[in-house]
Amino acid sequence: MKIRYTGLVLLFCSISLFSIAKETAQPFDYDENQMTQEFEKLNRIEEFVSKNKGLDIKELEKVNPQLLSDIEMRQEATMTFDTKDELPLGVPSFWWGCCLGGLGILLVYIFSDEDKEQTKKAFYGCLVSGATAAVLYLGYFLFLATTAASVTY
Repeated sequence: MKIRYTGLVLLFCSISLFSIAKETAQPFDYDENQMTQEFEKLNRIEEFVSKNKGLDIKELEKVNPQLLSDIEMRQEATMTFDTKDELPLGVPSFWWGCCLGGLGILLVYIFSDEDKEQTKKAFYGCLVSGATAAVLYLGYFLFLATTAASVTY
C-alpha cells in the first residue's frame, strides 16, 4: 500500500513539474530593429573616439555634442574605475598570504603590479597563518606530553 501511495505522489509531482515548465513565459522580449539602431549610435561614437585617441566622455560632449544628443547618460555609467585597490582574482590579499603562505605573497606581488600595500597585507596573512599553526602544534604536543605522562602501564 505504501509503495502505491509513494508512486502516486511521485507521479503527481512529476506531472505538476512538467506542466509548470511548459507555462513559463519568455524571459524578455525585444525589438531587433530598435537594438540595431541603438548599436549604430554607439558604433558612431566608438568610431569617433578611436580616431581621436585619449578622448573621454566630457571632452566628447564639448567637441561633438550631436553624437550624444539622443543618448541617455547615467552617472553610474560615466564613473571611472579605480584599479589601484583591485584584488587579485577578487580574493583579499590577506587570505592569499594566509592560505598559500610564501607562494600567496609572491602571487599578490605579481598580480597587484608590485603594490607594496597589498603585498604587506598578504605578508600579515602569512604571519597569522604561521602563528596559528605554531599555537596548534604546541597545544597538540602539550596534550600528547600530558597524556603520555598520566598513562600508567
